[in-house]
Amino acid sequence: MGKIALVAALILAAPAAAAPLSKVQLNCGMAKAPAGFGDQLAAAFIVMDRTKLGPLKDRLGKFVSQCVATKQVSRDQGEAYFSYLLARLPREALARQLTKSGIALAKVDLALGFSGGKAADGDAGELLDSAGFTESRLGAVNHQKLLTYADLSRRMFSYQAKLLA
Repeated sequence: MGKIALVAALILAAPAAAAPLSKVQLNCGMAKAPAGFGDQLAAAFIVMDRTKLGPLKDRLGKFVSQCVATKQVSRDQGEAYFSYLLARLPREALARQLTKSGIALAKVDLALGFSGGKAADGDAGELLDSAGFTESRLGAVNHQKLLTYADLSRRMFSYQAKLLA
């Protein structure tokens, strides 16, 4: 086989790049997660309880596998999709909890520079404090939830950008 034919055969044999996901595909794992699962993840993330996170990550892996099996997500995107859901599910749970506590997330997102699916550079705690979202004003529990929300939002936006590109 000549060099050109060999290169052509290798190119044809190479897997195609994964196509960007649609919004429907991004929601596949969200639809598969049972009610309350995001709250369980959020509770584990707030205190960084690795003993609780481990089994929850295993369950999340099953949802991602189901999305891959139904061709909603390609195998190549599985790892990024897992990380995206690992951030999005607890982030949405925290958003509900913080809103219920009377915290205006639109103002929080503005303070953190979240726009167009991106986050501003800088320390989230400092950005929040400078916008008036201080621990003394919110209380320790809501302030920790807000910091966790900020961290999860950054992660989610980062993986979302990879999956939509």
